[in-house]
Amino acid sequence: MATSLLLACGGLGFFLLGMTVLARGLAALAGRVSRAALLRFTRSPVSGAVTGALATIAVQSSSVTTVTAVGFVSAVLITFPQALGLILGANVGTTATGWLVALLGLELDIAPFVLPLVLVGALLDTLGHGRWAQLGLALAGFGLVFYGLSVMGDSLSGLELVPERFPPDTLLGRAALVGIGVLVTLLTHSSSAGVAASLAALHAGAIDFPQAGALVIGMDVGTTSSALLASLGGGAASRRTAAAHVLFNVLTGVAAFLLLPLFDDGLWLLGSDWIRTAPELALVAFHTSFNVLGLLLMLPFVGRFTRWIERLVPERGASWSRHLDPALLRETSLALGAVLATLREMVPEVLREVAKWLVRPVSSPERERAAFRPALAGVREYLDRTHVPDDLPLEQERHQRCMHVLDHLERLLRRCERASSREALAPDGPPADETLAARGSELAGLLERVALEPSRATARELGDLRRRLGTLEPTYRRDVLARTARGELETEEALARLDRMRLLRRVAGHAWRISLHLERATGDRRGS
Repeated sequence: MATSLLLACGGLGFFLLGMTVLARGLAALAGRVSRAALLRFTRSPVSGAVTGALATIAVQSSSVTTVTAVGFVSAVLITFPQALGLILGANVGTTATGWLVALLGLELDIAPFVLPLVLVGALLDTLGHGRWAQLGLALAGFGLVFYGLSVMGDSLSGLELVPERFPPDTLLGRAALVGIGVLVTLLTHSSSAGVAASLAALHAGAIDFPQAGALVIGMDVGTTSSALLASLGGGAASRRTAAAHVLFNVLTGVAAFLLLPLFDDGLWLLGSDWIRTAPELALVAFHTSFNVLGLLLMLPFVGRFTRWIERLVPERGASWSRHLDPALLRETSLALGAVLATLREMVPEVLREVAKWLVRPVSSPERERAAFRPALAGVREYLDRTHVPDDLPLEQERHQRCMHVLDHLERLLRRCERASSREALAPDGPPADETLAARGSELAGLLERVALEPSRATARELGDLRRRLGTLEPTYRRDVLARTARGELETEEALARLDRMRLLRRVAGHAWRISLHLERATGDRRGS
C-alpha cells in the first residue's frame, strides 16, 4: 500500500510538471497570437467570455488569460467589464483539460505512445531554436501529463480505496469534500491536477460520483488562490480581478453544491446512464455545466457586478499610478502598455498647465513641480523595472520612446520652473512685446489643442510651430539687439526678451517631441 501511495504521489507530480511544461510551451507558441486575438475580439463581456474560453483552451492555462486580462485593463485597452468576461470565459475554458483526461487518459492506454513524445520534445527543446524549441516543450509536457495520469490511475487501483473511507454522501460529508478539494488546489496550485486526480479516483472506484462532484466544486473554488497570490502587492486592476474571480467562483460553487443532487436525477430523467457506465464523462459534464451556467447567469449583470467590485476595491494612491501594476512586470508588453497608458493621461495635464502658465502666471512653477514630479518619478521607477529581452525589438523601441517622453517632460518642467512669474508671456504683462505675446498665445492655444486631441496631425502642427519659432528667433534677436544699441530698450529688458523667445522655442520643441514619441509608441503598440 505504501508503494502504491508513493506511486500515486509520483504520478501527480508528473502530471503537475507536465501541465507546467505544456502550458509554458503552448503560451510561447501561441502567446503573442492569443494576446492579439484577446484584444481584437474582446468588444463586450459576451465576446470576451467566448474569447477567454478559446484562449484558455489554446494555452491550457487560465492563469495566462487572467494575467493578460489584468494587463489589458491596466493599459486601458479594455474596460473592467470586458476583462471580467475574459475571466469568466477562462473558467469555462479550463474545464477542457478534464474532457481531454476523461476521453483519452482513462479509457485508452496511451502511456506507451506518449512516452516517446517526452524524448522527442526534450530533443527539440535542447537542439532546436525558436518555435521548434517551444513545440518541444509542448510535446514533452503533453507526454508527461498522460504518463503521470497513467501512473496515478494504476496506483490508486492498488491502494484498495473505497468510497466508505471518504466523508459520507451527506450534506456535511459533501461540505467536507468541498473543503478537501479547496485544500488540494491550494497545495498543488492547479485545479486541473485536482480534477485529474478526482477522475482517476472515480475511474478506480475509490470514490463515487457525488463525492467526486463535491471535490471538483472545491477545486473550482480553490483555483482562485492563484489570482489572489498574483494580486498581492498589485494595483487596483489586479485586486479587482482577484476579488471578482473569488466571488464568482464562490457563488458558482454554492450553486453547484445545491445542484449536485439534482444532476444525478436529471441524467436519469434524460434516460442517460452516464453515472454508472461512464462516471468520468458525467463528472466533467457536471464541471463544465455549472461553470457554463454560472457564466450565463452572470453575463446579464456584469455591469452591476463590476461597479460593486469597484466600490469594494477602490483605488489607492495617486490616480496616475493606478495603471502601474507590479504584477504586469512579468509580461514586458503589458508593463509597457501600463506605462503608455499613464503617460497618455499625464501628458495632456502637463501641456495644459504649461499652456495656462504661458498665457498668464496663475500658479507658481514650484507648485506644478510638486504636482507632477512624484508621478514622473513613479513612472521612471516602474520603467526601470521593465526589462526588455533582446528578441523583442518592437518592445525595445517602445521602451526607448517612453524614455524620450519622460526625458522631455522633465526638461519641459525644469525650464518652466527656472522662468520666474514676471517672465511669463502674458499679453498684458511686462514687457509689452507684440511678437512675444502673439507667439506665446499661439503656442498656448496649440498646447491646449494637443492636450484635448493628441494625434499625428497636432504633433505635426507643433513641429511646424517649433520650426517657425526657430526661423524667427535670429531675426528677433537682431531686432532686439539693434533697438538696445539705439537706446530704445534697457539691457536687462532686452536679455529678458531674448530669454523668453528662447523659452518659447524650447517649450515648443519639448512638446513636439513628447507628442511625437507618444503618438508613435501608441501607434506601434496598436499595430502589433
